[in-house]
Amino acid sequence: MRPKKIPPKEFELAKGFTVEKCLEHLDKKEREPLVNLIHTRFTERFLAPLPIKPAENKSGFVMMAIGCLMIESLQAFRKGDEETKGHHDECFRDFFREVEALNPLYPYAGDFYKNVRCGILHQAETTGGWRIRRDSGALLFDPETAVINANLFLKALTDYLDKYCDDLKKAEWGKELWKPVEKKLRHICAHCGTGYVTR
Repeated sequence: MRPKKIPPKEFELAKGFTVEKCLEHLDKKEREPLVNLIHTRFTERFLAPLPIKPAENKSGFVMMAIGCLMIESLQAFRKGDEETKGHHDECFRDFFREVEALNPLYPYAGDFYKNVRCGILHQAETTGGWRIRRDSGALLFDPETAVINANLFLKALTDYLDKYCDDLKKAEWGKELWKPVEKKLRHICAHCGTGYVTR
């Protein structure tokens, strides 16, 4: 038996936020509900399944896989891109440069992309000698040993998401910070089958 097809405008982009509501908020230039949608969407998809608190059953490997997906998605919001395909290591290079807590990874962004992001995505393992740990008190990244701390990596992404959403709340609609966000949200709505909806 085939599942009942949901009308595109009823798709939930995040809990409590349908495509229809998103488009209404966009058309009315309502920043606060859109920021809440973004924060909820990222929290539900990336952060809630892997809480920062120490736990024996957490996997640094899974944390890094989710972290890489989150970076690509965040960059798509920051740039207004419909998709991240074809952006390669530039996405990570830009993100590591612009997010202060992740600056130590900036000089190694190309190697990170190849050995962590692509290693995990394509081969289900890190390559090139890169290792993932969750030791407390360790550095975010040790370039001599190519060890990256998954706890600190995910913490940096959590903190950045909060800051990004705070910045969006303070920014004026139509200014530099909001233009790519509006574009990305409209792409997301279009992917649900509504077509690319403009004002």
